[in-house]
Formats: sequence, C-alpha cells, structure tokens
Amino acid sequence: MSPREKSDDQKRLEAEMDKAQIEQMKQLAAGGLGAPPSEREDDPAILTKLAHRLVMDDAVLVVAEALAQSKSESLHRPAADVLLAMATEPDARGKIVQQGGFKALCGLTLSEDAKTASAAAWALAKVGLSPDDL
Repeated sequence: MSPREKSDDQKRLEAEMDKAQIEQMKQLAAGGLGAPPSEREDDPAILTKLAHRLVMDDAVLVVAEALAQSKSESLHRPAADVLLAMATEPDARGKIVQQGGFKALCGLTLSEDAKTASAAAWALAKVGLSPDDL
C-alpha cells in the first residue's frame, strides 16, 4: 500500500502550524473536546466607566435609532441590557432621556420576552430617579 497523498490544504496547514496546534484544531472542529479557554470576569468599575463614556458619546442615540429602525426583535434584549447598564450611572440619566433612551425603554417594556421587559422597566426606574430622590 502506498501512503495517501496529502492535499495542498494539508501541506499548507502543516507548514504553518506544529502538530500540537493541528491536533487542537481537529479537536475543536470535532466538537470541542479540548478545554475551553478560561474567561476572566470583567471589573465592574471598568464596565461602569465604559457605560458612562458611551452615554456621553451619544451611544444611546444610536441604540434608540437602531431599535426604531429594526423590524426584528432580536435586538430588543441586548438593547434593554445595554440601556440598563447605562442607566446605573446617575450622571448619565439626563443624557439618556435627551438621546431618546426613555422612549426606547418605554417600547421595550411592552416586549413579550419577560427578561427584556424587566430590564427595560428597571432601566426606566433608574432613569426616573434623580439624585435628589435618594
């Protein structure tokens, strides 16, 4: 028996990767038998700063416009979660209202998805709070 001829793709793969990398890629392609990469938790302080920065850079306007133009409900839950994260920063709440976030959240509270409606309701509650109310 003669050995099987290697395809051009196989030859290129062997030239670019070592045997261990090739085996790892085969395992991942076969259903991920290898260990998944570990993810570290995000620092809540950094996420809060990021959410505040996004509001100050008019990201709420983008989210509200995307919701208004979207014909699909696949955007609703991520949008509600993002707006909720943005609403946790008291200094950003006025800008959220100015940029159309309040109207977008009102529409999201009517969602048939309970998690979307809940996140939108919590965000509305946070936007409705002012520092004087605390």
